[in-house]
Amino acid sequence: MFKITDLIDLQTLAESVELEFKQAQGQDGQGKLPQDFWPTYSAMANTRGGYVVLGVKEKKGQFIPVG
Repeated sequence: MFKITDLIDLQTLAESVELEFKQAQGQDGQGKLPQDFWPTYSAMANTRGGYVVLGVKEKKGQFIPVG
């Protein structure tokens, strides 16, 4: 498993069928899971599995931690 220890590690990753990033801050900023989390979770559960990393948004191909 790849351990993310800093922003450079985060930037070296790319979304794939086994890795997905979600902002997940919720409308009120309290961290509610986004609606599109569950289809992603289900797809991964029905295949080889994977990781959903919460608290990261994508902007112009770069991943930025939020919250």
